[in-house]
Amino acid sequence: MPSEKQDNVKEFKNTKEDHKKKKNITWFLGALFLILTVAVFVLSPLAGVFSPSSSSLVFGEYDGTPIEYAYGNYFYEQQQNIAASWDGDLSSDTYQWEIYQIWKQAFDNTVINTAIMNQVEQSGLFVTDSAIDSYLLTQGPYIDENGNFSAEAYNGTSDSQKQVIRDSVKDSIAYQTVVNDMFSSIYSEKEIEYIKSLAAEEKAFKYVVFPLSDYPEERVLSYAQANLMNFTELDISLITLSADDEAAANSIYADIKSGAVLFEDAAKNNSTDSYAENGGDAGWFSFNDLAQFFENEDAVHTIFSLGAGEVSDLYETAYGYSIIRVNDGPRMPDLTDPDKIDSIRTYMIGNETELVTNYMTQQAEAFAAQAAGDFDAAAATSSLDIHEASSTPLNFNSSTFLKSFAYTDADQYLASIGSDEAALKALYSTDPQQVSPIISLGDGLLVAYCTEVVDATDSMDTLSLYYPYMVQQILQQEYTDQVFASDKLTDNFMQIFFAEVLQNS
Repeated sequence: MPSEKQDNVKEFKNTKEDHKKKKNITWFLGALFLILTVAVFVLSPLAGVFSPSSSSLVFGEYDGTPIEYAYGNYFYEQQQNIAASWDGDLSSDTYQWEIYQIWKQAFDNTVINTAIMNQVEQSGLFVTDSAIDSYLLTQGPYIDENGNFSAEAYNGTSDSQKQVIRDSVKDSIAYQTVVNDMFSSIYSEKEIEYIKSLAAEEKAFKYVVFPLSDYPEERVLSYAQANLMNFTELDISLITLSADDEAAANSIYADIKSGAVLFEDAAKNNSTDSYAENGGDAGWFSFNDLAQFFENEDAVHTIFSLGAGEVSDLYETAYGYSIIRVNDGPRMPDLTDPDKIDSIRTYMIGNETELVTNYMTQQAEAFAAQAAGDFDAAAATSSLDIHEASSTPLNFNSSTFLKSFAYTDADQYLASIGSDEAALKALYSTDPQQVSPIISLGDGLLVAYCTEVVDATDSMDTLSLYYPYMVQQILQQEYTDQVFASDKLTDNFMQIFFAEVLQNS
């Protein structure tokens, strides 16, 4: 299924890159939202393609306003224009996916347009006739290929179509004005200079990683041998019943114990877990696995003492009321099975974290001591892969205004500490040709080596030009996210699309 992320909302995209350095940012932002509003008079619709089963479909609503697809309305024109831009590129292999993308994009655009037009209506703006005339004399459907107003095009347009165009432009001007107010940013040169100062110095690193998952097999086996009961297994069947009806759970349990109902039938007819369709057959569970169901281990010891075919007591567990039948076992874990060894290691990482981390820390410290002389040689000796990150400023929380490890660290280990203040402090306190302190990754450890410090002051000179635009882009994305997360939005796109559009395409 295609992604439903809202980053494909066209109102927030710039399609006139060659103009953005020539025009005022505020004008540009307003024009950006205006383009799609009047596009219906410029682009040729792709008529007759991807027709729904009805001429009018309501895909939901925003703040009481229907998100409706109907001939000639905003949703319709969005769908037609987007479809036209895809015409000729449709692939039979991805036909349905592409239809979905076209309609979803049109829907998303309409939701944002509806939300902003509601803001326009609430603003009470009045657009004068002279403002509409000025717009039509300089842009829109009456402008010829040389950028001049065409009297011929104007006179060739019917009076009814002229009025439609004027109404659209009136809405667009009001729309543009509100958008400018919503997304214009106030900033100072000192603000920009501060951001430049953060990016003035960049550091490049090479590093090695010690994942907790590299905890050695011999230590896993030693731990398992010392804690065999934890990994001893039972083959069980399981029935899970609602915690809200104790009487019903007791009744079902009594029927099973008396033989009035087979365990398998009780599971199929009453159990709420995923094993129900298999008659409750849940497979092999270790002592540790089963212990997760219960507040104390006494119940687990009792269950492990049952013979094959015996049914446990009715227990209140973390998942409701549970009834367990022992099918086979207990059996010892197969410590020659790589998958079993991996599962025990995973258990240790989650439940014996300090034990695993202490060992891996010792390995990292031993490497760091050796790497102080020659980082590459120490990595080769220890058979460790060297990862590299090109020059990057200290960028806590990966601000979009600064270069970040998300783009400079190919293997993304440093990117994972972008919000870890202590880890970043340890990393950036490392001088050139020096080894860093041990840095925690959560699921492992890292030792870095600072390869160089770069003065990046000059590379930030263009920030003054792009900063206002970047801020506005952030504000627009935040607004988009808020609209689609809002309780005001009723989104029925999926069900309407599949029921009314896709089956007729």
